[in-house]
Amino acid sequence: MNAQTLNDAVTDALDALGLSYKIEGDVGAKWRLIDGGHIVVHIFSREGREFYKLERLWGDSPTKRFESEE
Repeated sequence: MNAQTLNDAVTDALDALGLSYKIEGDVGAKWRLIDGGHIVVHIFSREGREFYKLERLWGDSPTKRFESEE
């Protein structure tokens, strides 16, 4: 699954819920952020995940990890 597919799935779900959101990051970026207010989704490439290492900053916050079955 690629970043655009994940982006589309998240934005479709937010649209279906009637929630507004902002998107930061381009299609080819290492990292894309979808900010829906109470819901924030980070989509990383493998390189972006290694580079940004958000777990260091947000390590004490609850997370839900989704990984590709590939």
